[in-house]
Amino acid sequence: MLDCKLDKRVVVEELVEYAKVYKDNFELNIAEQKLSNVASMSRMNFLIFVLDGTTLIPYVLYLLFKVEDDCERNVMFEYLETYIMRRIICKTSNNNYTDLFTEHLIGKNVDNLVALKEYIEDKDSELALAMPSNKKVIDAFLNSDFTNKRALGVLYLMESKMRSDSRHSTQLLPYSSYSLEHLMPSKWRRNWELPSEIDEDERNRAIKSIGNMAMITQTLNASIKNACWSEKKSKGLLKYASDLETLYGVLNLDSWDEVQIEVRAKCLARKANEIWAI
Repeated sequence: MLDCKLDKRVVVEELVEYAKVYKDNFELNIAEQKLSNVASMSRMNFLIFVLDGTTLIPYVLYLLFKVEDDCERNVMFEYLETYIMRRIICKTSNNNYTDLFTEHLIGKNVDNLVALKEYIEDKDSELALAMPSNKKVIDAFLNSDFTNKRALGVLYLMESKMRSDSRHSTQLLPYSSYSLEHLMPSKWRRNWELPSEIDEDERNRAIKSIGNMAMITQTLNASIKNACWSEKKSKGLLKYASDLETLYGVLNLDSWDEVQIEVRAKCLARKANEIWAI
């Protein structure tokens, strides 16, 4: 009986310690805060609370509790970000995440980078929990439909890695300061001529590509949002998005069409594969 009471006390004490670690490290309002551009708990919070990665919480809490070396823990966070972001970009299923981030990784005491990489990279490329390849990332940027929330999250995390505040006139603002804009608008028919070699289905697919999406600091009103390219640039985009690395070169273009959307999608894909390298 004494051992049983002792065990219960130990469990309660450990739960209290976990609760303190959670309180000290998890930030539900991370969208309102400036994001670190280096591997950190800040970026884990972004994945969890902005990109709906709450299934990560048990394993991240486990690492905070078990891994005392900050450098080791942060390189593990960096690898987790690479894994999650590649899967978000490629729209892979997260149905098995709960098991992965509890009984698989915690249950097997995966508390160092080598063990984590071995566990993930041991998955066959076609299995549900595999790390997406560079080719799959490129294919996703070129061919996948991105929701506004998914696209804004991807672009924001890329922007945070690509920019250096020392060479920019403005700092990267908190995520909540930005909205998602389609460079070629969904309501394109009045102001955007359709070339003879492009049909409406092709155009509508291109519009939903992340190559056609930008993060801006203020939502454009309807008259500017659906205006022709030159007017949309001069009256909105140049004011609200000119200093962004993810739009580098775009606002210098005299026209914006399906060809330019594909070019930008390829550029973003290459940069994503560099940021979240495997």
